[in-house]
Amino acid sequence: MIFNAFFSGLAIGLSLIIAIGSQNAFVLRQGLTGKYVWFSILFCTGSDCILIFAGTFGIGAILFPYFESLSSTIFLLTALWLGFYGFLRLRTALKYRSSMIAIHGEKADFLSVVSTLFLMTWLNPHVYLDTLILIGSLSIPFGPSNLFPFALGASLASLIFFSGLGLGASKLSPFLNSPKAWTIVELLTAIVMFIFCLSFLRLGAWI
Repeated sequence: MIFNAFFSGLAIGLSLIIAIGSQNAFVLRQGLTGKYVWFSILFCTGSDCILIFAGTFGIGAILFPYFESLSSTIFLLTALWLGFYGFLRLRTALKYRSSMIAIHGEKADFLSVVSTLFLMTWLNPHVYLDTLILIGSLSIPFGPSNLFPFALGASLASLIFFSGLGLGASKLSPFLNSPKAWTIVELLTAIVMFIFCLSFLRLGAWI
């Protein structure tokens, strides 16, 4: 039963995290730029682990009754941030110089990476829905004695995914050494941000 709980958590974690989101797009971009890749991977994985264990051991059930009353505000704040970040990426893509030169010519700003990761992770309502509520609910059938292996499996899924995303992207950087390729990367990132911005506004009934 322990192994069943572990592999069930792993499978559920992978199925939830595989979808393209703002957090995933940012880790991909960090991998492509080669800046603070491991920090981005560990930040996202560590944040997921905290929320997964919190949800698995019952906090999701405690917070669920209050989520509805706060959801509109959370959705709005997240949408505004994603829209702003998408605008920044679009502006970079449309610069006269290539996005590659603009990115690699900038000094690596550790604080901006930390703040962006924090906002995209901890102000992302999907993170709470997937970890605190959904994963927490799916862990119930395995019983109290198997909650830890279930949460461990789901956490391992996060580590596998973000490591593959960030490190795999960094391997592609030699093939993206052109203005056109980096412009496409920036445009795709901006599009993802704008799509999620609109989806969060709709979820919060702001549009």
